[in-house]
Amino acid sequence: MGGVAGAELFDSERDDLAQDLRDIPRNAAIRRVNELVKRARKVKAHALLCACLRKMMPTLWGQAKKQKELIENLDIVFQAVATEHGLSQGDFPNVHEHRRRLERWCETQSLTTIPRLNRDLVTKIDQALSKEIPELIKSLSAEGCQARLLLNPQL
Repeated sequence: MGGVAGAELFDSERDDLAQDLRDIPRNAAIRRVNELVKRARKVKAHALLCACLRKMMPTLWGQAKKQKELIENLDIVFQAVATEHGLSQGDFPNVHEHRRRLERWCETQSLTTIPRLNRDLVTKIDQALSKEIPELIKSLSAEGCQARLLLNPQL
């Protein structure tokens, strides 16, 4: 391949590479925002899971037995919380790892000592996930488009 066709291909590849290099900061920012979204969803799932476990504990008698039962059936608790609050199973930690950590924690604590759910904080997470973060992503995308137009007005 040579001549005009080779030069056009080279120019096209050079332009694509230059554009990819210009997009690196924006793409990194978008990746960070996506990681933030994943973490926020996991925090929400964890908070709702803790609230559910606390709520299912008896107040007076049979706490040890109920705690053991809840830990053994943690996968069912995960599913119930996901269904009740419209969460994805991907928002929850690995059930086996979480069960193991919960068993270790319960050697010195009780599920009744879990703090009460702060609904205001869950509402703030929902607000961030549904309104603020999408606006942030939109602004990042718009900045990328504006930068491309400034650098290459033929687009």
